[in-house]
Amino acid sequence: MKKSIIMSCRIEEDMKKLLDEESELQQISANSLINKVLKRHFEWERFTQEIGMIYVSKSVFRIILSKLDEKDIKLLAASSCRTSLRDATLYIKKEFNVKTILETFDMWLAASHISFRHTTFDNKEKYVIQHELGKKYSTYLHSALGALLSEVNTTIRNPSLNEHSLSFEIEKTPN
Repeated sequence: MKKSIIMSCRIEEDMKKLLDEESELQQISANSLINKVLKRHFEWERFTQEIGMIYVSKSVFRIILSKLDEKDIKLLAASSCRTSLRDATLYIKKEFNVKTILETFDMWLAASHISFRHTTFDNKEKYVIQHELGKKYSTYLHSALGALLSEVNTTIRNPSLNEHSLSFEIEKTPN
């Protein structure tokens, strides 16, 4: 368990009301919610403007992908998205290896409100991503991460791409 400290601060009355409503909605304490918000800010959000990230609604991105053929989606993912994720990894983590790539990928998925499970077992990283953005988005994610991992001599194994989800494994290489 991480060590915690007691800290007091003043917040606006309407923020306190929103904090209480949200913590009740999420069924967590106000302390837990504050820590969750602060963690997301310090690990991801404070960097997004600096590294050129923008927010696009899922429906807009789905429409954009629907206009592209599979070859163009793979090209977009392997170039622009790969570059953005590489830059984000280096900027945020200050190191570029499988571990930091996957940590950044996890933060990106979480910030994009895409449901996923990332587990480790038998020297493998296993992902199940529930996106509901169409098969082209599965292709996009698979291509982007695959291209990025190839830079550190790592490959995605056993991919399963469909309309609503993507799953795959990444075998850890011995150090």
